[in-house]
Amino acid sequence: MKTSRQAFTLIEIVVATTILAVVMVSVFEIYLSVLTLSRRLEFSRSLQENARSMTEVFAKEIRDRGIDLSFYDAGSSERILDYQNGNAVLAIRPDSEGNFSRYYLMEDSVSGPVACREGESTAGTGSNLLSELVGCYLGRESLAPDGTSSRIRLTDSRVKVENLRFHIVGISAESVATSSVNAASNREAKVTAAFDLAIPPGKGLDPKMLDGLKIRAQTTISEKVYKSY
Repeated sequence: MKTSRQAFTLIEIVVATTILAVVMVSVFEIYLSVLTLSRRLEFSRSLQENARSMTEVFAKEIRDRGIDLSFYDAGSSERILDYQNGNAVLAIRPDSEGNFSRYYLMEDSVSGPVACREGESTAGTGSNLLSELVGCYLGRESLAPDGTSSRIRLTDSRVKVENLRFHIVGISAESVATSSVNAASNREAKVTAAFDLAIPPGKGLDPKMLDGLKIRAQTTISEKVYKSY
């Protein structure tokens, strides 16, 4: 008596393997797309959180203590008020203990946070375009009456800050001293802070994933009109 044995032919095995491979590749591509989208959403959320947190800090000091217009006395390039191009440093008036605050871009060094070098102009002398800043973050420097200072970081390591400019409207000490401006009637100042936030390239990050992940933020803060300086 003969028995029949059923089995897959070689062609059937090849076809089944091919179909399985196509399905697995499709599933893997979908997984990578979902993972990339999730990472991009996480990075985007980090940019927004940092933009909000960094502005809240100096906005509170501007409203509570006011802008230190006497800092902009034309003693150096960073001390000249330039509303059109903006200033790299935001100076805040002292608190009740005599501590001044300064906000500007910083970077880490062996000795601790230092002022971040913005580099040479990318378009020749006289241009306001700056080369790309790598590893810069917003920092706050506190200056005590005894001359000591300390710096803290306000943005986390997930983001870098670029093109930070403070567009300040107010009457500096120099302007009051060299003109007939009524200092008392022009003490209320305001500042428009503009900056870019981006995700710095890092180990394990696909550069394509970071394409377009940058936000341009701008906010305007005014001193409280009823404050007396």
